[in-house]
Amino acid sequence: MRPLGAFALVLLALGLGFGWTARRRWGPLRGVRPWLLALGLAPAHALAVGVAGLALGVDRAPLVAFAGATLVLVAAAAGAVVWLLPARPRWTSLVPPAHAVAQGMATGLLGGPFAAVGADAPTAGSPAVVAIAVVLAAAWWVWLPGRGARAAGAARTRSGRLRS
Repeated sequence: MRPLGAFALVLLALGLGFGWTARRRWGPLRGVRPWLLALGLAPAHALAVGVAGLALGVDRAPLVAFAGATLVLVAAAAGAVVWLLPARPRWTSLVPPAHAVAQGMATGLLGGPFAAVGADAPTAGSPAVVAIAVVLAAAWWVWLPGRGARAAGAARTRSGRLRS
């Protein structure tokens, strides 16, 4: 457990450093493209697992159920981002790792159908997906704009503090 914790801390430090560098270079992260990358990572892994399952001769019913679960998880993650982004943008950085862990658990359920055809469970890529999601979460925690961010043309408002 200790090496796993140390590895997670290294991933967090790597992500924080990347986020800090990116924010200084390009400003706060905005737009839809980063979410396409983050939420597209687990479905790309699921597609690879599905193709491998079809090539190995796994029954189609578990693979179709897995594809449906993947679509539901992507929709739930996108809904969480849409719900959190206007009010608490930095908390959206927790969506990619949560989505990756849920996708990894769904992938782990395919162990039985893969074992039925004599193949290993397709969980080899799930830790990599979670590791990438942890780096993204740490980077986006720094890179995403905070709650106080306003549009470029918006008027400044007073904070309510008195001058000293």
